[in-house]
Formats: sequence, C-alpha cells, structure tokens
Amino acid sequence: MDQIRLSPIVAAFAVLFFSGCYYDNEETLYGPDCDLSNSAFEQTILPIIRSNCQAPACHGQGSENGEIVTYVQVKFLVDNGTFRDAVVVSKRMPQGGTLSRCDLDLIEQWLNAGAQNN
Repeated sequence: MDQIRLSPIVAAFAVLFFSGCYYDNEETLYGPDCDLSNSAFEQTILPIIRSNCQAPACHGQGSENGEIVTYVQVKFLVDNGTFRDAVVVSKRMPQGGTLSRCDLDLIEQWLNAGAQNN
C-alpha cells in the first residue's frame, strides 16, 4: 500500500521537475550577435564610455571623480591598468550599472589590440 501512495507523489514530483524546462533561444538569453569587427576608439569605445561613464556625477567633464572624456584620459587609465581592472576584471565600473557582454567583448578586444586611437 505504501507503493501505491508513493506513485502519485513520484508522479507529482516528475511533473514539477520537468515543468521547469524552458526553451529560450540564444539571442533571447545573450542578446543579438555582437559585431567585433570594429573596435576602433572613436566609433566603438568612446560611445560606450559616453553612455556609461560620462554622467556629471561620474567621469563627465569637470567631474570631481576625474574626467574620462578624451582618448588621452582613457589611455592614461589603460596604461596604468586602472581601466582594465575597473571595467573588465572587477566590473566595478560603471558604478551602479553593468556593461553588456558585447560592450565588454569590444573593450577587451580594443585593449588586447593595444588600445589604439584609430
């Protein structure tokens, strides 16, 4: 009789277990394909910085936290390791937010290619 009582419990468990499956596609989970063919500073990296880092309270023009508005300012942080550490490694920047996987990949590619101003 215990086996008869266990069967409905096992069946209910199986239904609950398998109902947790879902069928998302990769684009839904990770976003659209990321075009890594262009990681030039002016066209790709600077727009990421503008939209995520240059708020007046963060690193915009005249910011007390230090401006990051020109290539020279960004390159200084790249050369001393601060940029990679804050953005790619520890991901503590942008503060209060997060970059998309695509933005992180573009930045990493740009850094690995020497962080050129092209």
